[in-house]
Amino acid sequence: MVCLYGLALQGSTEKNVTSEYWNEHAPWNWLVNDLTYFVYKKSGLAGCPYIPISNETDWGEWFYKVSETLKREFYDAHKPELIFRILENCPTEEVAIMIFETLEIETIEEFLLTCPHGAG
Repeated sequence: MVCLYGLALQGSTEKNVTSEYWNEHAPWNWLVNDLTYFVYKKSGLAGCPYIPISNETDWGEWFYKVSETLKREFYDAHKPELIFRILENCPTEEVAIMIFETLEIETIEEFLLTCPHGAG
């Protein structure tokens, strides 16, 4: 998974490096943001991501999977608002890797195909 994380990070970097806001956030933060929007849109949802009320969509299922994963490491992760803020502004690369590892391999492959040059 670490190899795929590197490819996804590279693809996200290539996609976002020309943004005027690039220097305001770490590369892993851009990646988590891209993944969040990817899973949200893949679920067929429109607009901006929001805290799901159930796990009946791919978005809701992934959100709750991220929540369960982060709960194992962080006491406050039981609050959906905190999980959502982490997806909006990931605090560390270690957390980004934990989030990345909650994705199914098929979703990672689909995401990589959306990156410039197919990210690999």
